[in-house]
Amino acid sequence: MFNNNSKIDQPQGESLNNINPGGNNKVISFFSFLFDLLKTFVIVALVAFAIRYFVIQPFVVDGDSMLPTFINNEYLIAEKISYDFKNPSRGDVAIFRYPKNPEIIYIKRIIGLPGETVEIKNNSVYIADSTESQAKKLSES
Repeated sequence: MFNNNSKIDQPQGESLNNINPGGNNKVISFFSFLFDLLKTFVIVALVAFAIRYFVIQPFVVDGDSMLPTFINNEYLIAEKISYDFKNPSRGDVAIFRYPKNPEIIYIKRIIGLPGETVEIKNNSVYIADSTESQAKKLSES
């Protein structure tokens, strides 16, 4: 069928390796680099946007009510997702918006939990559970 002596025809003119040496290849390479750079920038921006709006949020402390834990004008970065997986505990620091004016943000420590009554007497905090008749003094630690 095939003849071992047959030759493959070579294209006439310039060989494929010599077509436009170095001209458009550099331009195409430059635009390819720019496109890859743009893709990388867009991906990084999308990841940063998602982290910023769904995982963490920056805050600045306004006031001295959280001394000595946080000082006035201290910059904080708070994560937003832990309470999607667990309930708040006594002693946790919570950041929340004031219900009557959502533009006001509070940073406070949790002292009372659901079902508890919190009382402040003589500069001491007392917590009573709905099952207890006597309130217990909360330690300052």
